[in-house]
Amino acid sequence: MRIKKYKYLIRLIVSILLALTVAIVTVFSFLWTHAFEEIRKGNEVYYDKLADSFLRDFTMEIDSLRKHAAALSVDSRYEESAFWLGVENYRKNAYWYLEAVSEMKNKYAAHNAGDCGIYYYETDSVITKGSKQTLDQFLKNSLQVTGEREEALRAYFSRENYQFLKLVFGTTNTQEDIGGKFLVGYCTVLGKNRDSVMIFYQIAPDDLGDMLNLSYGAEGVWLYVTEQGGDQIYLAGNPTGSAVENVFPLEARERNVSGTRQKVLYQKDSASLPLSFAVYLTDESLQNNIVAFYHDMKKLIFIMIFLVIGICVVALYAEYKPMYRILAQLEEDEADEFTMIQSALNNRRAIIQEQELLITDLLIKHLIYGVPVGRERLNKLGVKVSGGFYCAYVLVGHILLAGEVEEMTEELEERFRVRLFVIDIQEENSNVLIAFLKSAETKDTEQWLQDWVHGRLGEDCKLYPGKVVDQLDEIRSSFLHCYEKRNEYEAAQKAMKADQEALERKEVRQKKLNEEILAYLELHYRDVDLSQTQVADAFRISSYTLSRMFKTQIGVGFTEYVNFKRLEYAKELLLTTGYSVHEIAFLAGYANDNYFSRIFKANVGMSPTAFREK
Repeated sequence: MRIKKYKYLIRLIVSILLALTVAIVTVFSFLWTHAFEEIRKGNEVYYDKLADSFLRDFTMEIDSLRKHAAALSVDSRYEESAFWLGVENYRKNAYWYLEAVSEMKNKYAAHNAGDCGIYYYETDSVITKGSKQTLDQFLKNSLQVTGEREEALRAYFSRENYQFLKLVFGTTNTQEDIGGKFLVGYCTVLGKNRDSVMIFYQIAPDDLGDMLNLSYGAEGVWLYVTEQGGDQIYLAGNPTGSAVENVFPLEARERNVSGTRQKVLYQKDSASLPLSFAVYLTDESLQNNIVAFYHDMKKLIFIMIFLVIGICVVALYAEYKPMYRILAQLEEDEADEFTMIQSALNNRRAIIQEQELLITDLLIKHLIYGVPVGRERLNKLGVKVSGGFYCAYVLVGHILLAGEVEEMTEELEERFRVRLFVIDIQEENSNVLIAFLKSAETKDTEQWLQDWVHGRLGEDCKLYPGKVVDQLDEIRSSFLHCYEKRNEYEAAQKAMKADQEALERKEVRQKKLNEEILAYLELHYRDVDLSQTQVADAFRISSYTLSRMFKTQIGVGFTEYVNFKRLEYAKELLLTTGYSVHEIAFLAGYANDNYFSRIFKANVGMSPTAFREK
């Protein structure tokens, strides 16, 4: 017997664990894949928008520098400007450049460029906030460039590169070190003599953060400003201010990390400038950290799954112990534990069904013959009635089947803790429902029963509730109250039906009367002595009723209707006969020529004679 008991335990544990494991792994795999893909796509959208923002903000900055230079050029043509005399001041006053640079930096709107300066082509001199130098001195001392980069920048400042209102770009980067500055130059003129100059601005990697105002997700993100369609890198840096030490392979657009594809290069070309803007993600980027985090979480969740399975094993064993004790008390025979449990459940079900039949029989005798319901007897039958409330309902129009009764009673007991007994009355095609309630408030229970009846049985079935009572022997009075409500409802329905039929008959009579009156007027509207009183008397109705009928049914009054008919006939005679106006007025029903002419003109807009001659 012990071996059989443990066989049951083993089969139960193995079945549940297998089902649980398969379900957990399947759901987790699906959720993990879906969630990670959504995060990965969202992350790519974020960096793609970052590239758009980088392009937009940098282009706006270039535009602000252009406006700054243009404003400086325009204002230099006024005498109060330090640039009014331009080259003449440059030659006369060795410290004039301090006043000029002060005006250039403070008089106009602030910008995010690190430094700015003016290169005068005629004197081959550069004015900055710190000094006045020749171009060679500026390149070596301030920009600290030599070799190929010095030659490239010399070409950037060269007279041959000058073109009025042209934007030019250069950089202090070299192939070995791209951590230098980006030069933006604007070719224009200054002062009364329109001296040719280049107003230039220096943008360093640590200026990028101010331009983008970016902090979230900046770790591991590198920004590049490159030549559009070429391989020249003008500026490279991190939004936090760090310069790029090594060039990353901008042609590598994707990489795989632990089998997960990552997009690492987001590049945008400017539509207004010959520049391209790129966002490159390194191993320290937020995207890479998210991937690593999710891979770690995946491992952690698998560990948690196995822990949950272990806990389930312990819980199942704890739940099995009471069953083990029950099985140990059962008689040992050749049958296994499932057979014994099934036999015990069948016996229990048979006892419950027998109790239900006895209780139902007792309630039927109470409803039909008024036999008292004994509280002690119900307690013996398994129904606890130490206190509570009771209510009867009558369902008319359908006899509930056994399956419907079982469904209704089980759901009602589960939802409201209400015990329900159903009694069918075959000759009346109805059921009596007796509810044992916890409280006198039956609104929710009654609403649920009404919804169940209409939803399952249709609108033809009606449920009539009785009054709530607190004594077992008053259930019959609640039952009789249902029939009172039923009789009231049916009487109201009959009265409503009778009223409806009477209304319909009245409408038919009214319609027939309307048709007869209109037919009478069609024959007599040309009579000179026709009047509203005459017509009302002919049909034995009052003048008021006749007038109201015309107003409601036809939309005009009696007199307006008759005049309309007479005038239409008069117009026909005027156009088709040679009768005089006097004769036509009489034929149309008017005894007075002047009244006819006045009515005709008021309705047609002209006299009868004019209408005929038209």
